[in-house]
Amino acid sequence: MEPAFVEIAEKVKARRSALKEIAGDHLERFRPDMTVQEWMEQVRAEDPELAEKLEALFRGQKVSLDRDQLKREKAWENVWQGDFEDPTRLIPHGVPGTAKSFGDFRARRGHPDVAKALDTVKQWVAELGTPIVVLAGVPGTGKTHLSQAAGLELLGKGRQVFFRTEADLVGEAQSRFASHDSEDLIEAICQCGWLILDDLGAAALGEWGKGLIDRVINNRYALAERNEGRTLVSTNLKAPDMPARMASRLQDQKLSTVLGIRAPDYRVRGK
Repeated sequence: MEPAFVEIAEKVKARRSALKEIAGDHLERFRPDMTVQEWMEQVRAEDPELAEKLEALFRGQKVSLDRDQLKREKAWENVWQGDFEDPTRLIPHGVPGTAKSFGDFRARRGHPDVAKALDTVKQWVAELGTPIVVLAGVPGTGKTHLSQAAGLELLGKGRQVFFRTEADLVGEAQSRFASHDSEDLIEAICQCGWLILDDLGAAALGEWGKGLIDRVINNRYALAERNEGRTLVSTNLKAPDMPARMASRLQDQKLSTVLGIRAPDYRVRGK
């Protein structure tokens, strides 16, 4: 965990009782997909006096409510996604440090599916089209590049986005068994506003891992039905290779856009 996150978490821990005492029921209305700024705006609209008290408390913790700073540091969202009692249980989110951008994505000549995938993912980020988008195709068609670019774009907009490969998600959940907080991670992934799940089907999973991925996809589908969450999935699998329930949900045309990218591996010279 980054030192800045630990430092802020410790300050929140120290102020936990004061925060609950001041915020009261408003604390329960802080949704996982909100930034602190958005929550404060909600509080300010309902109770300006309470908002002033909270701002004074935050200033005492030296935590800025400036939206631009929040976009850069994201520390507060990590605190709120975690547990006030134990800062080591904070759930990291965001995209890998090596994330690509839309600007450096190359739409290859003679392969229109690649350009269509770029446009589709941009629309998904702009909250246009279906809440679920599935990018399918062989390795080297740009799926992970587009997934990382989408995450980076969302962070730039101040959105809270979880990015995981299938293997990382299952491995992280399993590693949390010892501290009895794997359910915190799973619930956060299932209920967050924006989820990017990369490389679905690429990991050799046991029965527990397969059940976890099925649960995540099922919950993301339910969120999409309520228009409460958006999900981007990349996969090398074809529908017949997926479990039946997962394939059914990911192919529901009312909620999901499945884009098969027919193109060769860009890593192969001349392709």
